[in-house]
Amino acid sequence: MSALGGFIHDLTSAGVSRQLGNTVEEMTDLVDKYTKDLPARGPASGIAPPGDTVLITGTTGAIGSNTLAELCGSHNVIGIVVLARKSTVPIYNRQKKALEDRGLDPGIVDSSKITLLEGDPSLPGLGLADDVLLKLKSVVTHIVHVGMWESVACPQAHPRLFALGWRVDFNLSLSSFEPNVAGVRNLINFALESKLPTPPRFILVSTVAVVVRESDLKNTRRVLRF
Repeated sequence: MSALGGFIHDLTSAGVSRQLGNTVEEMTDLVDKYTKDLPARGPASGIAPPGDTVLITGTTGAIGSNTLAELCGSHNVIGIVVLARKSTVPIYNRQKKALEDRGLDPGIVDSSKITLLEGDPSLPGLGLADDVLLKLKSVVTHIVHVGMWESVACPQAHPRLFALGWRVDFNLSLSSFEPNVAGVRNLINFALESKLPTPPRFILVSTVAVVVRESDLKNTRRVLRF
C-alpha cells in the first residue's frame, strides 16, 4: 500500500514527469530488446495439414478452459497442444479440475485431439525438449496464448496470438513483466520457424487497460468473443 500511495503522490507532484520519462525509456528498451533479430522464414519442408492444430496456453484459467472446450468441439480442429507451466500437480489433474470448476466437461482431457505438455513460453524453445519442439513446428497451425506465467524472475534468454491476463498490481515494476514479453517473443520465434508452408497465425488480445489513456478509440474496438 505504501508503494501505491507513493505512486499516486508522484502523479500529483513535480516528480511525475521524471517517473513517466523513466518508464517510457524502460518500455522502449524492452521493445528494442524483443523486436530485434527476428528469425527469417526458411524454406518449408512440410506439407499443409488437413486441419487445424492449435497450440494453446493458459487453459487452467477461465478463458483458457472455455477456449479449450470450444476447440475440442470444433470439426476444423484435428489437434490441440496444451502447453502448461510445470507444477507439483500433474497437468492432467489440474486441467480436469479447471474444467470441472467452470461447469465444463472434464472428460475432454481424454480426447484423442488433446496432447498435454509442460513447458514455459518465457524460456528458449518454450521449455520443451528439442525433438518435441521440432515435431510441433511441423503440425501447429495456430497459436493461442491465453494468460500469463506467474514467475517474475527475468528469463535468460505472420502468426496469431491470443494473450490475456497481465497482472494488475501497482506494486510491480515494469521489469517484473519481462517474462510475459519474453514469452510472446519466443512464441513468435516458434511461429516463424514453422516447417509448414504457411506459419501459424498469431493475434494479440490483451486487457482493455492497455488503452485506458487512448484518446482515439476507433482502432481499439476489435473484440474477441467466445
